[in-house]
Amino acid sequence: MAIKDLKLESVDVSTAFLNNDIDTEIYMKILEGFEVNGELQPGKDLKCWVVRLHKGLYGIKQGPRIWSLKLHSVLTSLGFVRMDCNYLVYVYLCNGVQIMVLVYVDDLLLASNSKSAIQCVKTELVTHFSLHDLGLALSILGMKIKRDWVCQSISLSQLGYIESILESYTMQDCNLALTPIDKDQKLSIHLSLDTPEKKAEMKHIPYHKLIRKLLYLAVATCLDIMYIVRSYVVLLRTQSLTIGSLQSVFFIISRAPFT
Repeated sequence: MAIKDLKLESVDVSTAFLNNDIDTEIYMKILEGFEVNGELQPGKDLKCWVVRLHKGLYGIKQGPRIWSLKLHSVLTSLGFVRMDCNYLVYVYLCNGVQIMVLVYVDDLLLASNSKSAIQCVKTELVTHFSLHDLGLALSILGMKIKRDWVCQSISLSQLGYIESILESYTMQDCNLALTPIDKDQKLSIHLSLDTPEKKAEMKHIPYHKLIRKLLYLAVATCLDIMYIVRSYVVLLRTQSLTIGSLQSVFFIISRAPFT
């Protein structure tokens, strides 16, 4: 995208799951305060009645599927083709105009070599859905987007996410580090906690939650911490992980890629 100087904009589909017709029979209990026409049989309670859903609803298992089918139907009707290698990417090519739509549930990222083409797609989508036009894409899925038109580059940052991790473990004022792991730090499964007291203390620290956050961070924007985070996973399984051994990764993620 950056090399080809594609314009990048984003839209959000409001109440996406409520736009779709249900292709199967689904019934739900009547909600409190909902009025129903008709007379009840003697001895029957309104709470025993059910209603049939004709439109999608948040919380039903079929919701994501029928929304995906609806969006697919609309985009293909506009001339987009879904990529076989990634069902979340749709491509339109015609007369030198290139448009790509990247889908994540109800968030759509539109990239094109023509700004007017992006606007045409938005205009068509508005006829089918209620859209919130976010304009120039400055963030996506919690990741901040920085565009350098001169160097033809796009950078992603999870600065807010990193700050929340550091604050959760009171490490927001920690020192910075240039490498993900100190050369003198040794990580081994043989460093397991050897006393019941230490093991009990470890259970009160949300290590699993922290490792999940670090794994997401490593996969999304901080690839340089992947090795050390995978090492932490091994230590966690053997109860060898301590807050001291985690300090190095706090030091490295505290570096902000850009502000």
